[in-house]
Amino acid sequence: MPPTCAPTNKGAGEIKGAFLLAARRDLGVRHGARADEPFEALPPQHREPLSGVILPVSWVPAAPVLAWLDQVERIFGAGDGHELHRLGRAIGGQLLVTRHRLLVRGATPSEAVSRIPTLWASYVEGGRVELHPDRVEVMAGPSSPSLLSTMAGFFEYLLELTGAPAARCRPVLPARPGDPPSLQLHYR
Repeated sequence: MPPTCAPTNKGAGEIKGAFLLAARRDLGVRHGARADEPFEALPPQHREPLSGVILPVSWVPAAPVLAWLDQVERIFGAGDGHELHRLGRAIGGQLLVTRHRLLVRGATPSEAVSRIPTLWASYVEGGRVELHPDRVEVMAGPSSPSLLSTMAGFFEYLLELTGAPAARCRPVLPARPGDPPSLQLHYR
């Protein structure tokens, strides 16, 4: 299925084109010619939706993007999610200071945290998160470990942009069946 400019809302969720383009741009800068290796490692059913023209306003099916993130970690990371966390910070560095500059300018860390559900929905169609004092729970939509690691970096960067000292955000996978995955937030 090619990317579209409107979410198709088919239940599996979709990822905003701007998110994928920012990730690809960062890999190109850091890994040069090797940046295409994660794409080349994808099976054909995941490669096809990512091979066409993707616009920042496009929605891309989540499954191929999540498979691509898995390959990014496998090829460039150590399997611990740190590469994807770093990638999420780079995506935040590109998107938060351009597309969301009014949200960031003058916001306190608490104000930024209150906007996480809106930001999540801006990039993850079909995704719904709930805020708690120390975490963000993913209640619906795509929530793979790869996406969680990437979004943890993205939101950690958001907290730093708003002046939170010692900001940290890390993914937490469910401890028990039925528990939602979450992002643990630490900031002052």
